[in-house]
Amino acid sequence: MFFEDLIHNKINVTSHADINDEEQSVHYPKVRTTAKDHSTKDDVGTSSKEARLVDTVSYSNLIVGQKYTIKGTLMDKETGKAIEQNGKAVTAETSFTATAAQGSVDLTFVYDSSVLEGKTTVAYEKLYHNEKMLLVTRISMMQARLYRFRRFRQQLQVLKLEIR
Repeated sequence: MFFEDLIHNKINVTSHADINDEEQSVHYPKVRTTAKDHSTKDDVGTSSKEARLVDTVSYSNLIVGQKYTIKGTLMDKETGKAIEQNGKAVTAETSFTATAAQGSVDLTFVYDSSVLEGKTTVAYEKLYHNEKMLLVTRISMMQARLYRFRRFRQQLQVLKLEIR
């Protein structure tokens, strides 16, 4: 929010100080994520050729009526590089129009989790508006999710770590 005063000869001629003026407002969004395996609906999933990880992205302070896009990438914690399958990074993307300043959308990653045994992955999300990136969820800022894939009777255990 910005207020202005028009001063002439050290006299305040007029002011603009409307706290509700959207044209004078700057919004700084906030995003938090919660990921769950699609099959089990919790943090433990099964090893599968076509696994689905649903990352619920909760947002606040968006502009109602505006279109946003969230793009996510699964990263290898050890190497810091994107998890690749069939020569492409494992990504997910969804676009939505904010119907309220606060809300949530689901981002679904579809991938072969059977090849990730022994790996730990991190999901990074980016929020875009008018094709410009507004923010990135990373371990060093905001909140990230770590997924550790362990060999255990064909089950995939998903562990999450929240860093604030």
